Amino acid sequence: MKHRILAFAAVAMVAGFAPLTSAFAQNQSVGCPAGGTCLMTGGEKGDYYKYFGKPVAEVLAKVAWDDVTVSTSKGTPDNMTSVAANPGNYGLGQANVVAKLINTEPYKGKVQIVNTQSIGQELVFLVVSPKLYERASFYGTIANNAANVKFVMPGKDTGPGVTFDQLTELDPRLQKAKSVERVNSVDDAIDVVASGQAQATLVVQFANPNNDRFKIIKEKGLRIVPVRHLPMLSVKLPGGQSAFVACGGQEVGDKEPTSGVCTPIVLMTGVANTNPKIADLANVPSDQFAPKDVSFAAFWKKAKAAAAKATAEAATWANEKIGG
Repeated sequence: MKHRILAFAAVAMVAGFAPLTSAFAQNQSVGCPAGGTCLMTGGEKGDYYKYFGKPVAEVLAKVAWDDVTVSTSKGTPDNMTSVAANPGNYGLGQANVVAKLINTEPYKGKVQIVNTQSIGQELVFLVVSPKLYERASFYGTIANNAANVKFVMPGKDTGPGVTFDQLTELDPRLQKAKSVERVNSVDDAIDVVASGQAQATLVVQFANPNNDRFKIIKEKGLRIVPVRHLPMLSVKLPGGQSAFVACGGQEVGDKEPTSGVCTPIVLMTGVANTNPKIADLANVPSDQFAPKDVSFAAFWKKAKAAAAKATAEAATWANEKIGG
């Protein structure tokens, strides 16, 4: 799949005249074309690529004067690899994954964050079998019994795969898990749970019930359990920003909106990117990154309105006796 919207970035100024108005370039590509400047996103069916690629590309054209090809990838680790190897590229990523990997090889000293909290937030949740849900409908209960749960996770080169490893470091109860199978992707992991060969997998995604993945989860009769573990809120990005945040009003299916832990989306580029205007990206307001898709925009507006509840909800977690 590839389609093009012609555009031009006005980068010259004539003395005595205001800058020319820019149109925006946006190419879309499965994978990053050789020699191009790319915005690395995520899977072809994922929200990063489908909904956020175009508005972020428009911001890059307008603010940083960079025309980019919106490209698919395997997720945050892949995006970090791209900007480390090709510093002029950009990448979207889960803040928690960036926090875990940015000071490790091959990313150390090669990846920088240019915008942090203003793009969006994704919910961290488990997708579990109906039988497991009957016995354990809270994250804490599942973690307490991790030794008896069959987990299946996407690979360590994916955002959710790294997130599970990070959560295991933060929650010693998960270290007792005896069965953790790895598969290629989140969708493969969901299929394995649906087949009965495993009981739980971890997903990091916008809590948008209209998303195709949520529809598949519902069609397969699987259940969603938001991950709520207080130590997650202590994880920080290098600049001190939170890599996990409490989030309220999350719609995860047929239940009432719930609270959980979300991870912000960050925008990255290479440390060796010589564009002097990338510093301006840090001040771009969140509305500039808002997806233009009508159905997603409606969900996005509602999700942002619910964010105000997050701080108060987080303060109550320590008093909830759910083992979380």
